Amino acid sequence: MTVEGLAPGRLEEILLLCTAPVEQAAYDGWLVRTPQHDVKRASSVNAFYGSTKPLDEKIARCEAMFSKAGLPPIWRLTPFSKPSTLDASLEARGYVRFEPSLVQVARLTKPFAAPPEGVEFRSMILERWLEEAGEMRGRTPEQIEAEFRRLHHGEVPGYCTIAYIGEEPVACGLVMKEQEFAGLFDVFVTEEHRGRGIGTAISAQLLTTARRMGATMGWLSVLADNAAAVAAYRKLGFETLYEYWYRARR
Repeated sequence: MTVEGLAPGRLEEILLLCTAPVEQAAYDGWLVRTPQHDVKRASSVNAFYGSTKPLDEKIARCEAMFSKAGLPPIWRLTPFSKPSTLDASLEARGYVRFEPSLVQVARLTKPFAAPPEGVEFRSMILERWLEEAGEMRGRTPEQIEAEFRRLHHGEVPGYCTIAYIGEEPVACGLVMKEQEFAGLFDVFVTEEHRGRGIGTAISAQLLTTARRMGATMGWLSVLADNAAAVAAYRKLGFETLYEYWYRARR
């Protein structure tokens, strides 16, 4: 499956690189991520690369690694997780599928529409952005610290911004550029300002900045059942490349 000639496996590698926490271990082709207080895609097993050991042994080992870290095991699955029997094996062990998400892409070839009148974008250093964006999103100090450690120690450079109306912060977002790919992260609009095109505007502003830095392809992940977000990203030219989902014991 490709979109405009783009292989999904290549983009999945970029996604894994952009979301890699400090607490990541490589285990027979799987990336086992066990940070405290971080988001699921940075705190789960990602079975992307080749697999040679017996599956029962590998699942048990990962469960033990999460137990040692004081975390419940979470698995992030894609259509190309290895081995191909992993998803069914996890289901048989009582792991429930949840939060199906779409990885979407768009060519950055056309200029985007101007933002709504009165909206101003301000870039800032990571520490200040995390403080303001964390307050806006209701993050705990522990969650903010976990995100700082991941982004600060990561290999992929990022650019972050806050949207303001006057002096009121109304939206936030982050873009990370790796090769020609620009990934959108943490796009959030405060509840009272939704439905006014601000989320679309801040996404466009971030992608425009990435394009100036040499990016030619934008990408993002969005919950499959978030119809409003999917529609907003469609206006920016995004289409689905592949899906992923999580499994955990509930």
